[in-house]
Amino acid sequence: MLKLFIFLILAILFALLVINELRHTPLAEEQEDGSYRFIEEDTEQ
Repeated sequence: MLKLFIFLILAILFALLVINELRHTPLAEEQEDGSYRFIEEDTEQ
């Protein structure tokens, strides 16, 4: 039971990290005509 609890906490933290990264680096930006252009930039951190 304790292992399941720890796994859930790690999964939630990982999901929050992924969501935070996606929010700061948009994968696509909307153009004026309403279409989406995908951004492919290699950001080294």
